[in-house]
Amino acid sequence: MFRFLTGLSSERGNPLQTQKSASVWFRQLPAADPIGRQLEVIRALDEVTQATKRPDFACVAAIRYLDAELGADRSQLVTQYVESFGGRLAVADRIWKAAYDISQGFIGAYRKLLTEATEASGEARWKREIAPLTARLIHHLGVDAKLRVLKSERWIPQKWVELNHLYRRAVDRRIERVAVDAGEATPPTTIEQEYIAVLITHLVNTGTLAPAQVDWVLSQTLARSHGLELSDAASATTAFIVDIDGKRGLVRRATPDPGHTLRYLDTGPLSAEIERAIAAMKASGDGERQSARCFEPARITMLEKLRAMISPDTVPNVSREPRADVSYEADVRVGLARICAHLANVQAPDAELGGERRKSPFGPANVGPVPAASRFPKTGGPPPEDAPRWIVQNRSNSGLRVSALGSARHGLTLGSLVAVRSRDGGDWALGVVRRMVRSTSEKIDVGVGVIALRFATIALHAKQHAREDMGFVVDGVDVSTMGPRFDGLYLPPPSRPSKPLSERSLVIPTTEHAAGRTIVAMAPRAIYTVVLRELLESHGEWSWTTVEIIDQTPRN
Repeated sequence: MFRFLTGLSSERGNPLQTQKSASVWFRQLPAADPIGRQLEVIRALDEVTQATKRPDFACVAAIRYLDAELGADRSQLVTQYVESFGGRLAVADRIWKAAYDISQGFIGAYRKLLTEATEASGEARWKREIAPLTARLIHHLGVDAKLRVLKSERWIPQKWVELNHLYRRAVDRRIERVAVDAGEATPPTTIEQEYIAVLITHLVNTGTLAPAQVDWVLSQTLARSHGLELSDAASATTAFIVDIDGKRGLVRRATPDPGHTLRYLDTGPLSAEIERAIAAMKASGDGERQSARCFEPARITMLEKLRAMISPDTVPNVSREPRADVSYEADVRVGLARICAHLANVQAPDAELGGERRKSPFGPANVGPVPAASRFPKTGGPPPEDAPRWIVQNRSNSGLRVSALGSARHGLTLGSLVAVRSRDGGDWALGVVRRMVRSTSEKIDVGVGVIALRFATIALHAKQHAREDMGFVVDGVDVSTMGPRFDGLYLPPPSRPSKPLSERSLVIPTTEHAAGRTIVAMAPRAIYTVVLRELLESHGEWSWTTVEIIDQTPRN
C-alpha cells in the first residue's frame, strides 16, 4: 500500500497511458495528503511533457481524468494558503508552491497535447481536440494568474504573448466560442470565456487586497462574468481593450484607435451585476463591519471598489496629494515589535503623553531635500548582506512609495506597520503598508500610508485591582495594580497627516486591545493612567486606538 513512496510510475511505466491506468494509479495515492499526492502527479505529467514518444488519444483522456480529479485539490490548496497567510509565512509559501507546481505541470502537458493536435490537425479527430485543449491550457494559465495575484505578482510580457497568441489562433480558426466540456463538474465553457476570466483576474490585481479578499472578490467577479464577450468593434459603453497580438492584458480605452488585432470588452453588464449584489447585501444586512479584532474591509466596501474598477463610467482616481520624486536609500523596520525594540533606548519629549505640540520635522513633500539628522542618529555601517535594499522613490505629506530590492524575506504584508527614514539619518515616519506589487522576482513596490511623523516607544501595563498583601508604592503608584509589561508606540496629536487626528493615541499589540480597558503608561517624567477609546485601525499584529488620560502622577 506504500508503493507510491518508491515511485509507482517508474516501476510500471508512465501511468498516464490510458484513462484506466491513470484511474488505478491515482486511487493508490495518499488521499489524506494533497501535497504528497500532487508531487506524484507532477512527476507523471513531467514524464508526458518530456517524453519523445508522441502522445495519443488515450494519453489525452488520462490527463483530462487527472485534471478533473484534482480540481477539488486545487481549490483546497488555495483555501489553505489564504487561511495560513496571516500565520506562519513559511507554511503559506509551501502551500502556494504546491499549488503553483501542479498548475505548471498541467500547463506543460496541455502545451504538448495542443502542439500535437495542431500539427496533426489534418486528422479529423485531432482537429476536434484543438478547442478543448486550448480552453484547458488557458484555464490553467488562469490558475497561474490567480496564484500570482494572491501574491501581488504581475505577469511578464512573455506570458501575455502566449495567452494572447492562444486566443488569436482560436479566432483565426473560428473556434473561440465553441462550447467545450470544462470538467470539474462545471457547465460547458468556451475559449473566449476562459480568456476573459484570465483578463479579469489580472484586472483585480491592485495590490491593495489581502489574499483572502482577492479570493473572495475573484469568486464574485468570475461567477458574474460568464455573459461577457469580446467584440472587434467599439461601442459607446466599451471600457476596456486588449491587443490580442500584444504583450499585456486589459487596459482602459483612452482613445478610439481601431485595429484588426484589438478586441473591446463592455463591462457594463458585470458592473450592473455587482451593483445588484451590493443592493442585495445592504438589504439583508450582510455587509456590516466585521469584528474590530479582524477589522477587514466589509464585503460591500470591496464590491464597491470592484465596481469602480470595472465600471465603464469610472474615471481612474489620481493621487490626492502632490508627490515629489526622490531617490534615496532608507532604513525600514517592519512590525510593531521591531520598531519598539529599535527605538527603546531613544526617548524624546514626544514620549510624554502631555507633551506640547510641535511642527512636524518631516516637512512638506514637495519642498526641499530629505530632513537632516535630528533626534535619531545616522545608522552605523551597511545593512546585513541578507537584508533587502530599500529605496524611497517618491513621497507626499501622507505617503511614501518604497521599493524593496533583493530576494531576501522582508516580512511585509498588507497592513504591516513600518517605520521609514533616510539612511543618512533624520526622523522616522510611521506608516502602514497599503499597497504591494511585485514587479519582478527581485523588486517589490510598496505604498506606505503615513500615520505619524512623531512617535515614541512607551512601556505599558494593564491596570489591575490592588492587592493589600503585595502592595507597595513606587513613584506614587501601587505596583500591585500593574499587570505584565508590553511595549507600544505613543502618537501625540496631530497624527495621520491625510486626516489630522486631534486626540492622543497608542499603537499596541492587538492581543492587548479591548475597548474601555485601563492601561498604565510609564513615560519618562510621569506615569499616566489612560482608557482605550475609539479603535482607529487594527491588523493581526497591531491596533491603533485613541486614549483618554484619567490620571497623572509625576515621577521622581
